[in-house]
Amino acid sequence: MVRRIWWRLNFWWRTHKAEHPNPRLGNVLGKACWDEYSYAVKLTSGEMICFKSATYDGGDYILLKDITRGPEVDTGRGVAVNLSAIVWAVDAWDGS
Repeated sequence: MVRRIWWRLNFWWRTHKAEHPNPRLGNVLGKACWDEYSYAVKLTSGEMICFKSATYDGGDYILLKDITRGPEVDTGRGVAVNLSAIVWAVDAWDGS
């Protein structure tokens, strides 16, 4: 009985943790951390950044990588964006 309950909880955790790696990020930014795709965020400055993947280490910043549209400061290493500066995030922004 205990083994069956443990198996169900373990299965639930394995299937749901990938969808929501961190509740602070939300669904779209959380997905960008493990699934390379096309994403976009709008900043409080009015600027829109389009990117393919992201890295989050638990702080106040998320590193947006493979920038396809956005700031001219991208050096190929990505752009660190403060989470509080993000107004919205969307995946498949280009209709893919």
